[in-house]
Amino acid sequence: MKFFLLFLFILMVGCSSTPQKKSIYSPSYLNKDKLKQLNFNHKNLILVPIHGVWYYVRRDGKMMQPIITEKGEVERFHEGLARMRIHGKIGFFDKNLDLVLPPLYDFAFPFHEGMADVCIGCREVQEDGYRLLEGGKWKRINRQGLLIEE
Repeated sequence: MKFFLLFLFILMVGCSSTPQKKSIYSPSYLNKDKLKQLNFNHKNLILVPIHGVWYYVRRDGKMMQPIITEKGEVERFHEGLARMRIHGKIGFFDKNLDLVLPPLYDFAFPFHEGMADVCIGCREVQEDGYRLLEGGKWKRINRQGLLIEE
């Protein structure tokens, strides 16, 4: 029994000391000096422009970059989730700035009544000054990212 516990302890220490690969989905953090300059006005989360890019920022400095909507506005939370884009793919994060659904979609509409329409394989095209989506397969997902049968 002592040997088993010693083996388990060595295994746990060895695993915890191995460097973890940083996920591309990890949010950024503001340093403490810049964080002190922000006025949260009794809010836990605020929108802050940093070098011309908008971020949601928490009091502890955790921050996440939302997408800019089709109307040129900063994405707002819909049913507690906002969209974000990494490497051209769209995912969703919550008000705690935790990634809820990883960026897997070429396009996604905000959640409405617990569902979001998403597209895989579509691409954006410009036509007569408008941004349009072309091709791809449209699906509907729930807040857990599961496909909804229609």
